[in-house]
Amino acid sequence: IKKIVVFDGGPRNTKFSKTTFMVNHFCRGARSAGAEVEYVKLKDMEINSCTGCFTCWTKTPGECIFKDDMTDLRLKYRKADLIVFASPLYIFSVTGIMKNFLDRIVPNMKPYMLIENGETKHPHRYPEDRQQGFVVFSAAGFPEVEHNFDGLKGMFRCLHSHSEQTSLMGEFYMPGAELIAQPVYGERRMRVEQACYDAGEQAVKAGEIDTAFMEAVSDVEISQEQFQEQADYFWESLDGKGSYLKNCPELEYTNDA
Repeated sequence: IKKIVVFDGGPRNTKFSKTTFMVNHFCRGARSAGAEVEYVKLKDMEINSCTGCFTCWTKTPGECIFKDDMTDLRLKYRKADLIVFASPLYIFSVTGIMKNFLDRIVPNMKPYMLIENGETKHPHRYPEDRQQGFVVFSAAGFPEVEHNFDGLKGMFRCLHSHSEQTSLMGEFYMPGAELIAQPVYGERRMRVEQACYDAGEQAVKAGEIDTAFMEAVSDVEISQEQFQEQADYFWESLDGKGSYLKNCPELEYTNDA
Protein backbone atom coordinates (compact mmCIF):
# COMPACT_ATOMS: atom_id res chain seq x y z
CA ILE A 1 0.00 0.00 0.00
CA LYS A 2 1.60 3.21 -1.19
CA LYS A 3 -1.24 5.71 -1.57
CA ILE A 4 -3.89 6.31 1.11
CA VAL A 5 -6.73 8.80 0.80
CA VAL A 6 -8.84 9.75 3.83
CA PHE A 7 -12.38 10.97 3.27
CA ASP A 8 -13.49 12.57 6.54
CA GLY A 9 -17.23 13.26 6.73
CA GLY A 10 -17.23 14.81 10.19
CA PRO A 11 -18.41 18.40 10.77
CA ARG A 12 -16.18 19.06 13.80
CA ASN A 13 -12.59 20.25 13.77
CA THR A 14 -9.56 18.20 14.79
CA LYS A 15 -9.60 19.47 18.36
CA PHE A 16 -13.02 18.01 19.17
CA SER A 17 -13.50 15.10 16.76
CA LYS A 18 -12.79 11.70 18.33
CA THR A 19 -13.14 10.07 14.91
CA THR A 20 -10.41 12.32 13.50
CA PHE A 21 -8.32 11.54 16.60
CA MET A 22 -8.29 7.85 15.62
CA VAL A 23 -7.67 8.51 11.94
CA ASN A 24 -4.77 10.88 12.61
CA HIS A 25 -2.90 8.20 14.56
CA PHE A 26 -3.68 5.58 11.90
CA CYS A 27 -2.19 7.96 9.33
CA ARG A 28 0.90 8.51 11.51
CA GLY A 29 1.49 4.78 11.54
CA ALA A 30 0.93 4.52 7.79
CA ARG A 31 3.35 7.37 7.05
CA SER A 32 5.97 5.82 9.32
CA ALA A 33 5.77 2.71 7.12
CA GLY A 34 6.35 4.76 3.97
CA ALA A 35 2.85 5.43 2.66
CA GLU A 36 1.70 8.71 1.14
CA VAL A 37 -1.45 9.96 2.87
CA GLU A 38 -3.86 12.58 1.57
CA TYR A 39 -6.51 13.89 3.96
CA VAL A 40 -9.77 15.27 2.54
CA LYS A 41 -12.17 17.09 4.89
CA LEU A 42 -15.46 16.72 3.03
CA LYS A 43 -17.19 19.56 4.87
CA ASP A 44 -14.81 21.96 3.12
CA MET A 45 -15.62 20.59 -0.34
CA GLU A 46 -18.34 21.65 -2.77
CA ILE A 47 -20.45 18.51 -3.15
CA ASN A 48 -23.93 18.80 -4.58
CA SER A 49 -26.60 16.26 -3.66
CA CYS A 50 -27.23 13.46 -6.13
CA THR A 51 -30.51 14.06 -8.00
CA GLY A 52 -30.92 10.48 -9.20
CA CYS A 53 -31.04 11.59 -12.84
CA PHE A 54 -28.73 8.75 -13.98
CA THR A 55 -27.15 11.02 -16.60
CA CYS A 56 -23.79 9.60 -15.48
CA TRP A 57 -25.01 6.20 -16.71
CA THR A 58 -26.73 7.29 -19.91
CA LYS A 59 -25.99 10.59 -21.68
CA THR A 60 -22.49 11.17 -20.25
CA PRO A 61 -21.18 7.82 -18.93
CA GLY A 62 -18.87 8.33 -15.97
CA GLU A 63 -19.53 12.06 -15.77
CA CYS A 64 -21.95 13.77 -13.38
CA ILE A 65 -24.12 16.75 -14.34
CA PHE A 66 -22.52 18.68 -11.47
CA LYS A 67 -19.05 20.09 -12.12
CA ASP A 68 -18.11 20.46 -8.48
CA ASP A 69 -15.31 19.05 -6.29
CA MET A 70 -16.56 15.49 -6.78
CA THR A 71 -14.95 15.37 -10.23
CA ASP A 72 -11.54 15.50 -8.55
CA LEU A 73 -12.58 13.44 -5.52
CA ARG A 74 -13.79 10.54 -7.66
CA LEU A 75 -10.38 10.48 -9.32
CA LYS A 76 -8.62 10.48 -5.94
CA TYR A 77 -10.92 7.62 -4.89
CA ARG A 78 -9.88 5.56 -7.91
CA LYS A 79 -6.14 6.15 -7.49
CA ALA A 80 -5.96 5.13 -3.82
CA ASP A 81 -4.53 1.80 -2.75
CA LEU A 82 -6.38 2.22 0.54
CA ILE A 83 -9.41 4.40 1.27
CA VAL A 84 -10.22 5.55 4.80
CA PHE A 85 -13.83 6.47 5.53
CA ALA A 86 -14.15 8.58 8.69
CA SER A 87 -17.53 9.57 10.10
CA PRO A 88 -18.88 10.05 13.60
CA LEU A 89 -22.09 8.17 14.30
CA TYR A 90 -25.17 10.28 13.49
CA ILE A 91 -28.52 8.59 14.19
CA PHE A 92 -26.88 5.16 13.90
CA SER A 93 -25.28 5.83 10.52
CA VAL A 94 -22.86 8.21 8.79
CA THR A 95 -23.20 11.98 8.69
CA GLY A 96 -25.16 13.61 5.90
CA ILE A 97 -21.84 14.95 4.60
CA MET A 98 -20.45 11.42 4.17
CA LYS A 99 -23.68 10.01 2.73
CA ASN A 100 -23.77 12.81 0.17
CA PHE A 101 -20.22 11.94 -0.86
CA LEU A 102 -20.98 8.23 -1.16
CA ASP A 103 -24.06 8.91 -3.29
CA ARG A 104 -21.91 10.80 -5.76
CA ILE A 105 -19.51 7.86 -6.30
CA VAL A 106 -22.09 6.25 -8.61
CA PRO A 107 -20.41 7.42 -11.86
CA ASN A 108 -17.47 5.12 -11.04
CA MET A 109 -19.78 2.18 -11.67
CA LYS A 110 -21.57 0.93 -14.77
CA PRO A 111 -25.36 0.48 -14.75
CA TYR A 112 -25.23 -3.17 -15.85
CA MET A 113 -25.84 -6.07 -13.50
CA LEU A 114 -23.14 -8.43 -12.29
CA ILE A 115 -23.93 -11.50 -10.17
CA GLU A 116 -21.17 -12.90 -7.95
CA ASN A 117 -21.60 -15.36 -5.09
CA GLY A 118 -25.37 -14.95 -5.25
CA GLU A 119 -25.23 -11.15 -4.91
CA THR A 120 -26.14 -8.59 -7.54
CA LYS A 121 -23.80 -5.65 -7.99
CA HIS A 122 -22.76 -3.03 -10.52
CA PRO A 123 -19.45 -3.59 -12.35
CA HIS A 124 -16.62 -1.12 -11.86
CA ARG A 125 -16.36 1.27 -14.80
CA TYR A 126 -12.59 1.38 -15.21
CA PRO A 127 -10.87 -1.99 -15.88
CA GLU A 128 -7.42 -0.40 -15.57
CA ASP A 129 -7.96 0.43 -11.88
CA ARG A 130 -6.22 -1.72 -9.28
CA GLN A 131 -7.94 -3.55 -6.46
CA GLN A 132 -8.10 -1.43 -3.31
CA GLY A 133 -8.97 -1.83 0.34
CA PHE A 134 -10.92 0.42 2.67
CA VAL A 135 -11.03 1.03 6.42
CA VAL A 136 -13.84 2.57 8.46
CA PHE A 137 -13.47 4.79 11.54
CA SER A 138 -16.39 5.99 13.63
CA ALA A 139 -16.85 7.34 17.16
CA ALA A 140 -20.12 7.47 19.12
CA GLY A 141 -21.49 8.63 22.44
CA PHE A 142 -23.28 5.49 23.65
CA PRO A 143 -21.05 2.94 25.43
CA GLU A 144 -21.93 -0.09 23.26
CA VAL A 145 -20.83 -1.25 19.83
CA GLU A 146 -23.67 -3.74 19.32
CA HIS A 147 -27.06 -2.20 18.50
CA ASN A 148 -25.33 1.17 18.17
CA PHE A 149 -23.05 0.96 15.13
CA ASP A 150 -25.22 -1.64 13.37
CA GLY A 151 -26.58 0.73 10.71
CA LEU A 152 -23.22 2.23 9.80
CA LYS A 153 -21.53 -1.16 9.94
CA GLY A 154 -24.20 -2.70 7.69
CA MET A 155 -23.84 0.03 5.06
CA PHE A 156 -20.07 -0.33 4.74
CA ARG A 157 -20.27 -4.12 4.74
CA CYS A 158 -22.73 -3.86 1.85
CA LEU A 159 -20.24 -1.60 0.08
CA HIS A 160 -17.72 -4.42 0.53
CA SER A 161 -19.99 -7.21 -0.68
CA HIS A 162 -21.43 -5.23 -3.60
CA SER A 163 -18.18 -3.74 -4.88
CA GLU A 164 -16.17 -5.33 -7.64
CA GLN A 165 -13.17 -3.16 -6.86
CA THR A 166 -13.00 -2.38 -3.15
CA SER A 167 -12.83 -4.67 -0.10
CA LEU A 168 -13.17 -4.00 3.63
CA MET A 169 -9.89 -4.31 5.56
CA GLY A 170 -10.81 -2.96 8.98
CA GLU A 171 -13.52 -1.44 11.17
CA PHE A 172 -12.67 0.84 14.09
CA TYR A 173 -15.72 1.68 16.20
CA MET A 174 -15.14 3.65 19.40
CA PRO A 175 -18.11 3.79 21.81
CA GLY A 176 -18.27 6.20 24.74
CA ALA A 177 -15.92 8.38 22.73
CA GLU A 178 -16.32 11.62 24.68
CA LEU A 179 -14.78 9.96 27.74
CA ILE A 180 -11.29 9.88 26.26
CA ALA A 181 -11.11 13.67 26.55
CA GLN A 182 -11.22 13.35 30.34
CA PRO A 183 -7.85 13.06 32.17
CA VAL A 184 -9.07 10.09 34.23
CA TYR A 185 -9.36 8.07 31.01
CA GLY A 186 -5.85 8.93 29.85
CA GLU A 187 -4.77 5.28 29.74
CA ARG A 188 -7.65 4.36 27.48
CA ARG A 189 -6.82 7.29 25.19
CA MET A 190 -3.23 6.09 24.94
CA ARG A 191 -4.35 2.53 24.14
CA VAL A 192 -6.63 3.78 21.35
CA GLU A 193 -3.85 5.98 20.01
CA GLN A 194 -1.34 3.10 19.96
CA ALA A 195 -3.81 0.63 18.43
CA CYS A 196 -4.63 3.01 15.58
CA TYR A 197 -0.95 3.80 14.97
CA ASP A 198 0.00 0.12 14.89
CA ALA A 199 -2.95 -0.64 12.57
CA GLY A 200 -1.83 2.02 10.10
CA GLU A 201 1.70 0.69 10.12
CA GLN A 202 0.58 -2.91 9.66
CA ALA A 203 -1.86 -2.02 6.87
CA VAL A 204 0.98 -0.58 4.81
CA LYS A 205 3.60 -3.22 5.58
CA ALA A 206 1.44 -6.36 5.56
CA GLY A 207 -1.70 -5.40 3.63
CA GLU A 208 -3.88 -6.52 6.53
CA ILE A 209 -5.00 -5.35 9.98
CA ASP A 210 -5.07 -7.47 13.13
CA THR A 211 -8.50 -7.59 14.78
CA ALA A 212 -6.80 -7.01 18.15
CA PHE A 213 -6.26 -3.38 17.19
CA MET A 214 -9.97 -2.97 16.41
CA GLU A 215 -10.95 -4.64 19.68
CA ALA A 216 -8.70 -2.27 21.64
CA VAL A 217 -10.61 0.67 20.18
CA SER A 218 -14.03 -0.88 20.85
CA ASP A 219 -13.32 -1.65 24.52
CA VAL A 220 -15.02 1.17 26.42
CA GLU A 221 -13.58 -0.04 29.76
CA ILE A 222 -16.61 1.11 31.74
CA SER A 223 -19.97 -0.43 32.63
CA GLN A 224 -23.23 0.86 31.20
CA GLU A 225 -24.27 1.94 34.69
CA GLN A 226 -21.07 3.88 35.29
CA PHE A 227 -21.37 5.54 31.91
CA GLN A 228 -24.99 6.48 32.55
CA GLU A 229 -24.14 7.99 35.92
CA GLN A 230 -21.28 10.10 34.56
CA ALA A 231 -23.11 11.20 31.42
CA ASP A 232 -26.27 12.18 33.31
CA TYR A 233 -24.21 14.12 35.85
CA PHE A 234 -22.67 16.13 33.01
CA TRP A 235 -26.03 16.95 31.39
CA GLU A 236 -27.60 17.78 34.73
CA SER A 237 -24.82 20.29 35.34
CA LEU A 238 -26.12 22.20 32.32
CA ASP A 239 -29.76 22.37 33.51
CA GLY A 240 -30.92 25.85 34.35
CA LYS A 241 -28.41 27.63 32.16
CA GLY A 242 -30.36 30.03 30.00
CA SER A 243 -28.28 29.47 26.90
CA TYR A 244 -29.30 25.80 26.85
CA LEU A 245 -33.00 26.37 27.50
CA LYS A 246 -33.61 29.46 25.39
CA ASN A 247 -36.32 29.29 22.72
CA CYS A 248 -37.52 25.81 23.69
CA PRO A 249 -41.19 25.72 22.57
CA GLU A 250 -43.76 24.26 24.95
CA LEU A 251 -46.36 22.06 23.31
CA GLU A 252 -49.98 22.22 24.42
CA TYR A 253 -51.82 18.91 24.48
CA THR A 254 -55.56 18.42 24.61
CA ASN A 255 -57.80 15.41 25.12
CA ASP A 256 -59.51 15.96 21.78
CA ALA A 257 -59.60 12.96 19.49
